[in-house]
Amino acid sequence: MKCRDYVFGLTSGQWEDAAWPTRLASGLHRAMCVRCRRFSANDARLLALAARYRGWLTGEDASPPA
Repeated sequence: MKCRDYVFGLTSGQWEDAAWPTRLASGLHRAMCVRCRRFSANDARLLALAARYRGWLTGEDASPPA
């Protein structure tokens, strides 16, 4: 699997619905590729920050995200 295939699958949400061989290939690629591990960690942080911001906008969270 190439990095661009991994990043596209991660950002488009394809890994949740993919067959097990594809998920296995993506997991092996992430285990071997430093750049894709960093991208995955950054993507998770951005998703968490966006969720906190949405919570603040809807009034569920009293403090604004840092």
